[in-house]
Amino acid sequence: MKRQVTAMLTALALGGAVSLLATPSAMATPVTKCKAASAQMVTKHTLNPIRVNYYASSRLITNLGQGYKVRLTQQCVNSYGNLWYFTDSPYSHGWIYSGDLSVG
Repeated sequence: MKRQVTAMLTALALGGAVSLLATPSAMATPVTKCKAASAQMVTKHTLNPIRVNYYASSRLITNLGQGYKVRLTQQCVNSYGNLWYFTDSPYSHGWIYSGDLSVG
């Protein structure tokens, strides 16, 4: 850490661009709101991504096609205000964005 601070101060003294570095422990944890869910919905697009976490940037597990019935067991609103559901359906286990689902 001391080396990083020294490098940043050197860059500042030389008039270069400075980027702030943060260690994982110093980074803020995104605020999310989660609760249990008990519902069944249907995928509505040609490709409906199932992800590891409730963010579009998280790793893709698989894509479900249109018309799959998925069982939803948990719902979370991420730090961007987007509603995601956890599915533990026979097809896949992971998070699906609420905009990819319809009541059916």
